[in-house]
Amino acid sequence: METAVPPSAPGPDVDARSATSGGAATSGGSVGAATSGGSVGAVSTLRGAAVDVNARLVARVAVTTCAAALLATVAVLTVAGLHRNAQITALRSHGVAVEVHATSCIGLMGGSGSNLAGYRCEGSFVLNGRRYTDTIPDGVLHRPGSTVRAVTVRSDPALLATVGQVATDRPSLRVFLLPGALLGALVLVGIALLAVRRRSGTVGGPMPGVTAGGADLG
Repeated sequence: METAVPPSAPGPDVDARSATSGGAATSGGSVGAATSGGSVGAVSTLRGAAVDVNARLVARVAVTTCAAALLATVAVLTVAGLHRNAQITALRSHGVAVEVHATSCIGLMGGSGSNLAGYRCEGSFVLNGRRYTDTIPDGVLHRPGSTVRAVTVRSDPALLATVGQVATDRPSLRVFLLPGALLGALVLVGIALLAVRRRSGTVGGPMPGVTAGGADLG
């Protein structure tokens, strides 16, 4: 004789599953919302820091490049001034008189091309038994075949000047005025930048005796 087993009531099981599913959904929603909000805040903070660092790096590179270019200009102008004074000294101390015979001349146009700025004349001279050809350095028109008195140096025949130029030119410190002014400006800018950097570090630094969380260390 078989005994019938009464079927179990489905109500409680369905309710438990529904309750569990609902709780998970609620928990997941809360966690997702919190996580999403935290990610946005973190990304915003990181992006702000990256822009700040890049701006400082660009500014530092720009200042360094300008300072290097200015130093290079000062060096070039200083070397040119020294070379100019050395040439004048060599012509006045070791100059040899020569006669330059003009061979050809061309006009030099200036400004918009409608004004005559001067002439460039070529000439030749003999030094130590050799003939040299060079530009007559006075910018004046010379007829072909005419003679110009000039001064050169035996060790450097390419160095040529007229007698009048040698008589009036003197080594001068004025050739160093421009590089000196540029160097002084560079030093002043460097001092100003250093002062601003120290001041910003003092103002932006932490207060003495206080940690990042605000606890008194004293």
